[in-house]
Amino acid sequence: MVSARCFNALTALVLTVCACSYAEFTVFDVFTGQGPQSQPSISGSTVVWVEKFGDSSRIFIKDADDTLKAPDMIGQFPGDAYPDFDGRFVVWHSDNDPDHDIWCCDTSGIIAADPFAVAPSSNVQKFPAVSNGIISWQEYAYVSEIWKASIVDEVFEANKVLIETDPNCYDPDISESLIAWEDARDGAENRDIRGYDYTGGGEIIICQAEGIQENPAVDGRNVVWADSRGGNSDIYLRDIDAALEIPVCISEGEQNNPAICGRWIAWQDARNGTYQIYLYDIKSFTTYQLNPTAQSQEMPALSQELICWQENGLIKAAVLPDASELELTSPAGGETLIAGFEHLVTWDSSLPSGHTIDIEYSDDLGLTWHRIASSVEDTGQWFWQDIPSSGGEKRILRVIDADSDYNADAGGLFDVSDCDPSLTADANGDCVVDLADFSELAVQWQQKGY
Repeated sequence: MVSARCFNALTALVLTVCACSYAEFTVFDVFTGQGPQSQPSISGSTVVWVEKFGDSSRIFIKDADDTLKAPDMIGQFPGDAYPDFDGRFVVWHSDNDPDHDIWCCDTSGIIAADPFAVAPSSNVQKFPAVSNGIISWQEYAYVSEIWKASIVDEVFEANKVLIETDPNCYDPDISESLIAWEDARDGAENRDIRGYDYTGGGEIIICQAEGIQENPAVDGRNVVWADSRGGNSDIYLRDIDAALEIPVCISEGEQNNPAICGRWIAWQDARNGTYQIYLYDIKSFTTYQLNPTAQSQEMPALSQELICWQENGLIKAAVLPDASELELTSPAGGETLIAGFEHLVTWDSSLPSGHTIDIEYSDDLGLTWHRIASSVEDTGQWFWQDIPSSGGEKRILRVIDADSDYNADAGGLFDVSDCDPSLTADANGDCVVDLADFSELAVQWQQKGY
């Protein structure tokens, strides 16, 4: 549901799981229209939404940065709904189109001056998504199927491609290389997230956990979704290429309708009794709340520049923070540190003079954090002494500007080993030098023919 421009980027105080930081966001109305507004989509600073007039609805588009210009209306039929926008193409479905087709508007006017049906069919088509001119949707005959169509070299390929024929697939989202959908082939109460890598990887299982996984959103090779394996709906992220799943938010109440673009994930969160919008920075594993006093914030959408959402009949937006002025350079990911020893933590910084650094460590993929240093001088290095025993793999370190709401950066995953590095004769890696190592030596000696 986002354009390719989004993808680029993923003794101590223990922080609460999915605890959030409070920070000032510049919030504004995209446009005050005549009727209730809903279902926003965004690319760059341009927002698309549905506005209702009596019993009918229309789709509007507006550059949120141009406060003086009124929005343009697009669409073919009263009742157009569920738009998606990739920066050039707007797609939607219409309940009042006699054929219930997916429609597309090329905002550049190159493909066509007027909206056109993507793949006319006698079947009902719904829930379109678009990225880089590649369109996916859900289609009903007697069963539900996932389809896609493409715009190549400024020519629309009318021949649609069937991606998934299982009768229980719903709500697809798409990036330039991946489609993900909600899959109920194992039952409505055990829905999973599956996908199709159309660059050559074929169909893949993204998440097959207990409970219901639903509402996937895709950016590049990253997929987020709502997940009820813990009893209520939480937010999870999977990096397809790294084969890594990260719990983004596990909290009280329902977390749902996630969106993802670049370093940011957003969702609607009912932990306080009403839906409010929360943000998660993939680069720093930090969660922010947009407005702790707001009510009825729903359906977030993200670009690199803005987040927008529906709130009490209006589409609102907020400017996202700029990139962090901190970059953790060691441990950056892939290293193996030794428990009980020390490691030189290093970072690059362009923070203002006088700012200090907090350093935190997580052993559960960022769900909880342990403060290991506070108000460290911003020299770009700090010795981490007496590294704690690992109990496993997948550890993360992050550096935080102690004087700012937004500046933080986490490195990649690293391992912690309990082995003493002086045990150079430990042939089998069990952190002990004993007869088992002599046996391993004998086996290798024999294999070499000595």
